[in-house]
Amino acid sequence: MIEKRDRVLYIPINKNRNTGYGVTVLSLFSCFSYGDTLKQAIEKTKKKSYFTFKGILEDSTEPEIYQSALATRIAVPEYAEAQWSDVEVKIDQLILKSD
Repeated sequence: MIEKRDRVLYIPINKNRNTGYGVTVLSLFSCFSYGDTLKQAIEKTKKKSYFTFKGILEDSTEPEIYQSALATRIAVPEYAEAQWSDVEVKIDQLILKSD
């Protein structure tokens, strides 16, 4: 069950011929990850997203996620060859810092 503050994020995963798997978390500004294997890329993306959320909360801001429907994202030509997945980021234990 997904808690109220947990987030499910859609991620496009691109496989490069000479490198591993690159991941862009479109809903989080400047959140990118990679891995030598697909599984590693997804796990690293979960961790990177968690720490991005943690930083946002430490800046005394409640994270806002603007995420269009998956079908809309898949239609973007830039991600036409991407494999899509989702990651659940558990942030319910993080606390919004007060000023």
